[in-house]
Amino acid sequence: MKSRALIVTQTRKESNPLCEGQRGVRDSGFVICYAVWAMSACKPPPEPESGEKAACRARLSQWRAALPAERRSEYSRLIAQRLLGLAEIRSAHSLFVYVSHGAEVHTHELIRHWLAQRRVVGVPCLPDGRGDMRAVRLRRWEDLQPGRFGILAPREAREPMEAPDVSITPGLGFTVTGQRLGLGAGYYDRWFAAHPGTRRIALAFEGQLVESLPLHADDAPVHAIVTERRVYQVAHVPVFDVN
Repeated sequence: MKSRALIVTQTRKESNPLCEGQRGVRDSGFVICYAVWAMSACKPPPEPESGEKAACRARLSQWRAALPAERRSEYSRLIAQRLLGLAEIRSAHSLFVYVSHGAEVHTHELIRHWLAQRRVVGVPCLPDGRGDMRAVRLRRWEDLQPGRFGILAPREAREPMEAPDVSITPGLGFTVTGQRLGLGAGYYDRWFAAHPGTRRIALAFEGQLVESLPLHADDAPVHAIVTERRVYQVAHVPVFDVN
């Protein structure tokens, strides 16, 4: 069975190199690209060799780490501007957002902004050992302290967050059809599987977008990807089912 995904990229008067080789039309100044998911029952391709996935992660991680700090900061600022302009963000009552660390797209100012707006903000809390990531309520920026892997997390009073309207997710690599490749621990994939109703929006640098990714059946797709250049809205996301 084939599932057709419609991706509308919010950009004007410029070509979309990521859509080359796919069928595309231009409508009212927007680039509309059609990509075909050739898969069974709307699931990602069969599980590839683990080495292929590890090599892909290594290449993407190396590219992201090599991005100069000044450029990363500027790109993050542009990404934040595009994200805040989205209707689903403006109307969201509750947001689950990663606390950026290392070479990721910066989110600290976004979190401060939403806290100042008195939005319901949740951040990830990683387990000390084996277990799943939890979404916990953040009421003040000062409540964060370095946790596992040095990532900022609430230090006390870890109040569970109910299913958020929107989840802002990181990742190493993405495709314009919403495929996502993470770091490999599966924290976000399992959390998304347990919270299917949240709208999944990824933040990424344009260089993290690739034509295809070596995915497994339990890799969760996203509904939108925001980069420094444009917003990729995936109109149809295949049903995510890890069973």
